[in-house]
Amino acid sequence: METTWRTQGQYYRAEAGLHWAQYDLDGRRVAIGSDWCCTPTPAELAEWDATAPQIAARWAGRQSLLALPLYIRFGELPRSGHSINHATGQRERGVSCYEAQPDLASGGFVLAGTGLADAAIAAAFGLYGQVALLITGEQCGYGSDGEPVVRKPRILARLVYDLASGAYMAQDVEVQHG
Repeated sequence: METTWRTQGQYYRAEAGLHWAQYDLDGRRVAIGSDWCCTPTPAELAEWDATAPQIAARWAGRQSLLALPLYIRFGELPRSGHSINHATGQRERGVSCYEAQPDLASGGFVLAGTGLADAAIAAAFGLYGQVALLITGEQCGYGSDGEPVVRKPRILARLVYDLASGAYMAQDVEVQHG
């Protein structure tokens, strides 16, 4: 069964089916499933124990990003702080963007959540130019495509899509904005 890595608070978690193990941000194992159905096999533990320090090293210095609500914004942030709803022409309550989650294996970020089909199609056709931003902010609603709308957006990094990993890679982490 394929292993999935994800964040869980201040931990990295490896899962394969119901089997799981949890690692601290330095890559040290701190817990494993203990029920008969959740206990990892020795082979899974060996693989995970070897991978966890690699993931920790990949995210070293960037762990604070894992605790933030993360979004990918295609195109620069509007100066007004508000996107225009293209379906209605109305001003949004904030900036439209798409939920993102860290891809622990690659060290990048992937699209997640709602509104993905439109975002992926539009980005593929270059409708937003070459700009992709990793942002955080306060979610204040949803746009007409089901995408999150955030206020007080803060740019965390400029992103470049990496075809090999299927993730957006941060180019300049912790860029500040407004």
